Amino acid sequence: PPRSTLFPYTTLFRSDSIAYFEREVEPRLAAAGSGALWHGELTQAPKVELLRRARALLMPIEWEEPFGLVMIEAMLVGTPVIAFARGSAPEVVEDGVTGFLVHDVREMAARIRDVERIDRARCRARARERWTSERMARDYLRLYEGVRAQRVGAHVIPFAEVEARAARRTSQMPPDPAGKAAG
Repeated sequence: PPRSTLFPYTTLFRSDSIAYFEREVEPRLAAAGSGALWHGELTQAPKVELLRRARALLMPIEWEEPFGLVMIEAMLVGTPVIAFARGSAPEVVEDGVTGFLVHDVREMAARIRDVERIDRARCRARARERWTSERMARDYLRLYEGVRAQRVGAHVIPFAEVEARAARRTSQMPPDPAGKAAG
């Protein structure tokens, strides 16, 4: 496939297969010269910093990715995701809000030019609405409340009180390490 020369890129490629890396990835990195860097599998802090500085996260997945945590990590720092519309990507990426869903490499390359149309602050805010542990905990509490309410004679704490308790616990939590405003 044709190689884009729009900007340098960085890969966070997992090195699960040394033979695959040596055969497929290493020659491409060498051909790209200083336009491509391989960082290997990173720990959280350097990965977040790379994602924060990236124009976009490209996810040219060729399998049915069951979840795609890295897409959420990118969006939580305001970095839009351009992903093949496979696996979980259509459930994770909101086309035009948190990134773009594409169907092939040419469409992905074309959408790179459009990535500046994604509002990074809105991308981050939407990701926080959908993917934080606080939202997940509230949803679980809502589910548990519904189950408890079905039991005959059960004492049910009103949801407003459950939310107030959750808010108090959340306000006592340390700040989000990725909580800096997206750039």
